[in-house]
Amino acid sequence: MRPILPGRPHSGRQAISTAYWNGNRLIAYLSHSAIVVTTGLYSILQTIYLDCEPLQAVAIEEFSGRIAASNSTTVFVFEPVGQGKLKWEPLGPRQGVLTSSIRATNGDTNGDRPRVNGVRSDPALRRASIPTIDTVTSISWASAEELLVGGSRLQLWYISYDSRVVWDQELPYPVAVAYCSQDAGLIASCGQHDRLVKIWRRLSYESDSTRFDVSYLSHPSAVTNLHWRKPWHQEQSLDSLLYTFCADGYVRAWAHTDPHSISIMQKVAAIDTAATIQPRRLSVGSISPRRYAFIIDSRDFSHATERAVENAPNTKSDHALEHLIAIANRSPEICIVLDGLGHMSAWGLENAGCKNKLATEVFNVAHVDDVDLSLLQKAHLDTEHVQFCAFAGGSAPSSISLLVHSFGGSISHYEAHIASLFDTATRRDRLQQSTAWAGHEAPVEDIIHNEAGDQMLTWTERDVKIFSVDDSDDSHLLEVQVSRSFDDDIIDVLLIQLDSGDSPQKGHFAIDFTDSTVQVWLPQSASRAKDSSQPFLPAPVDEQGHNYLRALYSTRADPQSPLSWRATLAASHSTSQDILTTLTLTHTSSPGTLLPWPTARHTRLPLWLSPNDPPALINIFTLLARTAYTSQPAHPPRSPVPCSLYYLALRQKPLLLSLWRTAHGVSMRDVTLKLLARDFSEPRWKEAALKNAYALLSKRRFEYAAAWFLLAGRLRDAVVGVCVSKMGDWVLGVSVARVWMVAGEGEIVGDENSNSGISNKGAKREGAKVIREVLSTTVKDEITKLRDTAGTDNTAEAAALEQWSDELLASLGPADQENDNLDARSDAKEDDSATRKGRLPTRTAEHLLSAPRRDESTATNNSTTTIEHKSILDAFAKEEPSEAEKKLADDREKDAEVDEKKNEKEKEEKKPAPTQFQEPSADSLLDSFGF
Repeated sequence: MRPILPGRPHSGRQAISTAYWNGNRLIAYLSHSAIVVTTGLYSILQTIYLDCEPLQAVAIEEFSGRIAASNSTTVFVFEPVGQGKLKWEPLGPRQGVLTSSIRATNGDTNGDRPRVNGVRSDPALRRASIPTIDTVTSISWASAEELLVGGSRLQLWYISYDSRVVWDQELPYPVAVAYCSQDAGLIASCGQHDRLVKIWRRLSYESDSTRFDVSYLSHPSAVTNLHWRKPWHQEQSLDSLLYTFCADGYVRAWAHTDPHSISIMQKVAAIDTAATIQPRRLSVGSISPRRYAFIIDSRDFSHATERAVENAPNTKSDHALEHLIAIANRSPEICIVLDGLGHMSAWGLENAGCKNKLATEVFNVAHVDDVDLSLLQKAHLDTEHVQFCAFAGGSAPSSISLLVHSFGGSISHYEAHIASLFDTATRRDRLQQSTAWAGHEAPVEDIIHNEAGDQMLTWTERDVKIFSVDDSDDSHLLEVQVSRSFDDDIIDVLLIQLDSGDSPQKGHFAIDFTDSTVQVWLPQSASRAKDSSQPFLPAPVDEQGHNYLRALYSTRADPQSPLSWRATLAASHSTSQDILTTLTLTHTSSPGTLLPWPTARHTRLPLWLSPNDPPALINIFTLLARTAYTSQPAHPPRSPVPCSLYYLALRQKPLLLSLWRTAHGVSMRDVTLKLLARDFSEPRWKEAALKNAYALLSKRRFEYAAAWFLLAGRLRDAVVGVCVSKMGDWVLGVSVARVWMVAGEGEIVGDENSNSGISNKGAKREGAKVIREVLSTTVKDEITKLRDTAGTDNTAEAAALEQWSDELLASLGPADQENDNLDARSDAKEDDSATRKGRLPTRTAEHLLSAPRRDESTATNNSTTTIEHKSILDAFAKEEPSEAEKKLADDREKDAEVDEKKNEKEKEEKKPAPTQFQEPSADSLLDSFGF
């Protein structure tokens, strides 16, 4: 079986790395922001998930087992730990992170002065003295404790629990690949489309005085890849041998043969890949201009040959094995050339980079056919880059394994017996594919299969893959047949004649469909399965919630199209609004933001949340406030102005005040701090807030003006006068009124932490009154407009909007005279408390102050029913009223008569209230406060 490992392999030159460490063949490859570490063909040792940008390069250190991976700005280092079960953990106290000057600390912290490029630096200036790498493109291990990082600069890091840079070099052109030789004495680097390979020779190995000099290897065309020869073991003293792969079709070998030459390395051999393969047939289908080349190091070739000789039977002679032994006696480096049509040419390099300075000889090893690499035969891969990685071992010790990494998004593992691979006789089983690693980089949306059960289709938002099962034998191999990316998001994928039942039990694989990756589990017989004692969980989202999510997801194609009112009505009827809220936030939130108001208005979250769940509405407005504040850039300092409306609607003035205290450098900070610190239950500060709101209206800063109206306790002016009339956003107005009704639980009259002296019951009554006004005017006009527009959808939208409006009105309670009387009687206790407070000063000769306090505390009541308030302190008030008290009582009676006549006159006229906000004149400003 060929498994599908987690995630699609990254398309990059260093997206895969392999090493033989501690008796294990380790293979690590990158998939988005994860590092998948495997051993063998089917075993996953560990998948390291990182919360970062997509990774671009990975490297395994062969003698310590350390793994380094990098994205464009950060390098991560992991070391193997554990006994029995091998795993990797971050190295050092910084969780293995090297940030470019890589944006972190450089050098020790013990007070000494390390050297960078041989120059001693002060510890206080280390961070500033080493420039940063703009974009990390390549990493390579020089030794178990040295890591080369390449990009716009080359930096050599000493890796320990306190990593530091020991060498830094600025480059005129960013490198694409940079590799260290096995003895860490040489570094080869080249840029994208670069014809010059830079060879950096190490002049000093001390960590505090590391220096390099440089020379160039010129090529006639762009260099596509580099490869250093690998020694048998770490202690082996072997001259460095470099292979360069060039776009002109040549593979060149370079070694240090002339110590008196200006260049550090000299060319010792060159292989023309175009001339190495000459097809025996001249038909069109047997000739291809494409060439693929890779190197089999002498250590891997010799190791596989020794295992093949040891396991060979002694009964009969084997011509293929004898040919292999004759080649191995020359200890060559092997260069393999393929054309993608089944033709292979193998060439040996004898005495390449040898210490005895003998001339390098290039000889032909074999020219064979029937080398079927299905990955190279795909027509759509003509223009895609393919890289190879060869090593000894596999299912048998005498095998040669070949990893073929296609930038189309897959890694294929091929395996061949070493004698069969170079056997010149005709063979059909020369090379076999063992594993195919593929997948998606994004969460899988769905999985479907055809009726026969031999094909499976998976897709994400922008990617579709088809997996087919080969029934040629009982292994049922799984193959990635089609892979294509789309510019637009994929909403749905449909196959004809789907089988709705269980898939046939023919394929020996099972798939775990999660929200991240697709994994394959080994099959188990039904007799080994055990019934779970846990009860099944109910469906997380009900039918109404699914209707809302379907409508919400359909707006991905056109984000400007509004959400239908039928979906809003369905969400308001859903019984799983908590899960629905989470899914909505997950779907709409973009990286770096939480919930901006345009998104909340598009999803209509504040409208369909149930009135029986006030904390949910409060949490949404808290999220809106945080987003409005944190979405601003950190420099210059963030201003609390964008979040003022949301925090004041929540009656969280202390939190807004604390944000203003930290807003150093923001305009009008000091004045705003002084004003916000006042008690807005007092008339003078209410008047100041109103003046500020009118000034902001004249400057057309409508949202901030609405916030100051709320601070003054004028909800209607904020909602109807600003949000609806000025901003044209009745959704924002209704949302502010709804949260105003439920926020501030536990506040008392005149509490200095609240926005104003309004009570909770008064806020609920005022909020309901404002919502009724908006629904009866603006929303009603919108319903009429939808009905007047031709179309079935518009009629259905009008009906849904009207039903939602009626249900919201019903949740507010009755608005008739009887309800007002009930509200008045429910506030009787609150009025009694204020009356008793006002009469207490009569015992201390301060009774003249009691009347104004009683007037300020009386709740507004439209009822004509007179409620007589009694107090237990009436028995002590036996003194005759003074002249001032009598005069005040007469004035009250006259005011009551005038108010009663005025009310009767208003009832007779009964004119509808204007829907447009009218700014009061300065003369009548104080009349609103009862003066």
